[in-house]
Amino acid sequence: MRPFANLKNRLNRWLRNEDGGVIGIEFMIAAPIIVTLTVIFFGGYQAYRKEVVGQRASVTVVDALSRELDFVNDAYIDGMASLLNFMTNTTEKPGLRVTALRWELSNPSNPDSGRLRVVWSEVRNKQIDRMRNSNLNTLAERLPTMVPDQRIILTETWLTIEPPTKILAEPYTEKTFDFMFPRFADRVCFNNTPDNPDAALC
Repeated sequence: MRPFANLKNRLNRWLRNEDGGVIGIEFMIAAPIIVTLTVIFFGGYQAYRKEVVGQRASVTVVDALSRELDFVNDAYIDGMASLLNFMTNTTEKPGLRVTALRWELSNPSNPDSGRLRVVWSEVRNKQIDRMRNSNLNTLAERLPTMVPDQRIILTETWLTIEPPTKILAEPYTEKTFDFMFPRFADRVCFNNTPDNPDAALC
């Protein structure tokens, strides 16, 4: 305890002298501002870091899906949701929606009649619907140009960001939107009954 007592005595003497008194007052005025700014910057950095981690996790999921040659099933999607949760390391499990889309011509004789169609869609850890064809009205604008019968894999995630302090912001949800074409096959099929290939959604 003696070192702390000596430190306290020296601090008291410094605050009592003329120069130290002025510096002490300035420090007491500036200290709350410095601490507040430090907390805000730290909170902003932590929130940004979590957003970046969530984005990278989403890209990891869609990249893994794009490489699949075998059927994807419920267990596979569950595994991707667990991987997403592990990578983001958040208290609330991030929501995940995986959708396989196809570009088709509604009128084969008209090349300008292209439209997106849902092949299959799965959701985990989020109270939202699977992607439906009625949800695709504006989605084509966010995807690259496709040719008839081409497939693309889309992943959407919802990650709850909780800043370390509420000085910066309240908890909020960060949504990611990532897509990738199948790499080693022309499509990724969903099938919970691999013994029956005819049941696959491709």
